[in-house]
Amino acid sequence: MTNEASGGGPGPAARRFRLFLLACAFLPVALAAHAAPCPQGKGEREEVPALDPYTKGEPEAMAKLGYESFGPFGWGDAHDTDEIVRVLGEIPLLWVETAHFKIGSSLAPYVLAQDRDEKDKLRAELTRLRKRLPKVKPAARELDRWLMLHLYAQRLEELYADFCRHVGVVDADFTPASASGGSNGGLGDGPYLGQREKFRVLLLDKTSGIGRYSGHFLGYEAKYSMRWYFHQTGAMFFGAASEHLAGTYGNDTAFHCTVAGGVVHNFVEGFRWYRTQAPLWLAQGCAHYFARRVDPRYIVYGGGTWSSGDPSREEWKWEPRVLARVKHEYYPTWEDMFAWSDYDELKMPDHMFAWSRVQFLLQDAGATQSFLVALKDAPAGADVPPPTVERQRELVEAAWGRSLAELDADWTAFVKNEYRSR
Repeated sequence: MTNEASGGGPGPAARRFRLFLLACAFLPVALAAHAAPCPQGKGEREEVPALDPYTKGEPEAMAKLGYESFGPFGWGDAHDTDEIVRVLGEIPLLWVETAHFKIGSSLAPYVLAQDRDEKDKLRAELTRLRKRLPKVKPAARELDRWLMLHLYAQRLEELYADFCRHVGVVDADFTPASASGGSNGGLGDGPYLGQREKFRVLLLDKTSGIGRYSGHFLGYEAKYSMRWYFHQTGAMFFGAASEHLAGTYGNDTAFHCTVAGGVVHNFVEGFRWYRTQAPLWLAQGCAHYFARRVDPRYIVYGGGTWSSGDPSREEWKWEPRVLARVKHEYYPTWEDMFAWSDYDELKMPDHMFAWSRVQFLLQDAGATQSFLVALKDAPAGADVPPPTVERQRELVEAAWGRSLAELDADWTAFVKNEYRSR
């Protein structure tokens, strides 16, 4: 199955950049319920409560979840959630603003698939959610539209925290007071990994909304998926539609993997600021790493395609494949990876090795932080070209305190030790 991965907005020399996914939307709190087509296709109209039935919009209940608003609120350059609702029409859009995200969802009610791993995963997630939202039932077999919004709000905040742990940063590192800008020590333009505004995530049920959203607000019609940088607003955007996944990927877990990969790609691109593109191997490797932490069975590629393979064929078991190639010394060098610039030219082994090397590097959060900070260094207000192979070599060796040859020996030892029983 193909995945159009495109994005852009004004900015660096290569401001149009590639990434995962689609688009979605939210709903401001209103007094009447929304009517939507019945997801089971029975012909009735599904009544979607305009007021969240779990919190009732009560400030104390929202505070426990870390919510600031159910909308309406600002969104992108020259448009807000009300305008998105107007353009996308009859879609039942639900909105929520959390500590680090503005999220919109038109995801349909989800009936749990007959998959034990997914059932266990969802039960654990709902159990965590119930601690802050008592009306949630961890053993629920169907998740309504509002519960899907709450679930993705939790998932995204957990993903943000997990990313921060891996790169050794906390929110205080990105407060406006420390964001002096440029090579004089500031860590960015604002408090959201250096972005001025919170990350935007739009999760649609139907792919048709992607084209309408992108065509109206961004000036081009995306067919499947997109990332975007709102230059004037100072926010990274990721959009995805669950309808694009089908067959063995037509479930909530696969969609969760897709969202995790796309959003992490934006974390990497937006770290400090989006004034230069991150190296392809780094952004793609991080996206794979965090998506596989959700569930490794669903392989999500940036750029050209999503995997359409059957998870039961175990194509997703990358560890033994990487191990076999390492034993035969058949793999791309660090310099090979540093030179990657086109998603469409990457083959499956390239994705596997980007993931493995990033997994290895992320063991050292301090070094990872030093690398990212130096990688994204730029004079205040300036756009700079992507780092050269030589610059990447210099930064990697400085951050991890090892030559590439030494890092290669360390990485191959890591692979042989960690992957031998997989």
